[in-house]
Amino acid sequence: MLSLDLWPFNYETDGLVIGPVKQRGSQVSFSPEDFARTRKLFLAETVDVTSSQAIFRGLVYSMLTRSTSYSGQSRILTLFHSQGLDSPDTIAGREDLSQIIKIGASYPNRLASSLGDFAGEWWPSESERFIDGLRADSESGRNGMGSLRKDLCTTCPGFGHKCSSLFLRMCGYLSAVPLDRHGIRFLRDVACKPVHIKYDKRRVRYDNKNKYTRGIRGKDYELYERRFSDFADEFKITPAVLQMLVYVHRTKWDHERHPFMQCAP
Repeated sequence: MLSLDLWPFNYETDGLVIGPVKQRGSQVSFSPEDFARTRKLFLAETVDVTSSQAIFRGLVYSMLTRSTSYSGQSRILTLFHSQGLDSPDTIAGREDLSQIIKIGASYPNRLASSLGDFAGEWWPSESERFIDGLRADSESGRNGMGSLRKDLCTTCPGFGHKCSSLFLRMCGYLSAVPLDRHGIRFLRDVACKPVHIKYDKRRVRYDNKNKYTRGIRGKDYELYERRFSDFADEFKITPAVLQMLVYVHRTKWDHERHPFMQCAP
């Protein structure tokens, strides 16, 4: 559950207007409804770290945000749920994952390969160690976000900084910011923070020497996360809450908790 001291109740009645920053940024207005839907999003994506089943489903949910919209991810998860693909064995043993994933993802073969490796190799060999560390850190105050994220990025197939940050935020790490294209645009256009052209989310850009990518990685990710977090601090909003606000505001998100995320008691 979201700790009361981390939630910006002072904005829930009147909303929040940001900008123009430095007299040149775009203005954005977060309504009380945006705040209400943001809290709904947080609850819809919350992972119970005491449940290994919930952790597994949260990791699958997070991985399926790669190269998908929320609606695409939801279509994939709906099929997973209806066909019983909700455990390591069922996912690892399914040979037509790419056929299912293609209904919502841009790169289904790559994503299916990562998901198969995650369920068939990483989960049986690494999950117990990772879960023990996650639970111990959660019980002691959630101070190990950086090491947990590094662990996922370096050992878990299919997990980069964004997916790892999303999963940790779902586990209650509200300093983790899953920076998507909406967050980068907000950082560039509203917060007026510099964003390198190779991470410009208007389009994927190419030149004769470099293939620019949409995914921010490594030290660059941590740099932009700090810039986003510093801006959130100016308004006394927890960084993850501001990221969710931006996402909800831009996408008009208003959904219930996905059935895939429900675990048997």
